[in-house]
Amino acid sequence: TPTLSTCFLAFNTHRDALRDRGVREQIRDALPIATLVDRLGTLAIPATRLFPPGLFGHESARPRPPRSASDTHTMLREPLLAGVFSVFSSSFFGFAREAVAAIEGAGVRVRLVVPEVKQIAGAGNASSFDLYFARFYSDYPEIDGFAYGFLHSRSGILGPICGTAEMDELIERGRAETNPVIRREIYRDLERYVDEHALVVPLFHQQAFCFARPEVESFSVRRFFPTIPYEQLSLKR
Repeated sequence: TPTLSTCFLAFNTHRDALRDRGVREQIRDALPIATLVDRLGTLAIPATRLFPPGLFGHESARPRPPRSASDTHTMLREPLLAGVFSVFSSSFFGFAREAVAAIEGAGVRVRLVVPEVKQIAGAGNASSFDLYFARFYSDYPEIDGFAYGFLHSRSGILGPICGTAEMDELIERGRAETNPVIRREIYRDLERYVDEHALVVPLFHQQAFCFARPEVESFSVRRFFPTIPYEQLSLKR
């Protein structure tokens, strides 16, 4: 089952090269996400939205139209620094390398770096890189845990990198709204904002796998911790 996590590529909009939204769009649109994720087999499913399946308001996104040749930008003078965090520094390092190869194919040079400190916000990491390959798990199985802990400029792990006052307003409105219809639209607006400003590229959602012997009954795999509901399990006699 897909976990309540999103593996992503984030842009540091405070770095000179990536203040230009056009450059961020060029990098985003160079990524053949479906092809790259397909090579991972059943370990992951492509992310069509920033928020993972199973959260309130999740829906599939429509494919973005391809960029025309006139939309491309000139090559940058210096290579961009890409920090690889979490699973991208180990299990999915190959994915990061293939993604970088696709970006360089669009005329943007990138250098991959594995930081000594593994947290994005740790020891200056939030200001050290142009690009960030990482994964985010929600602290609790609700969309507010994902939006607030991920994107908020003060509380989110990406706040120092690409947080904005506009996103903060949407996040705070969403966590205070009690009408589910209005709340759903607020989070749709938040995802649209992130996409339109090319701040974060959702790449894939990891899948959780567990195996049981045939005599185990009531076996299932859940999206959130604990992955297996052990209290429901029993053995055939």
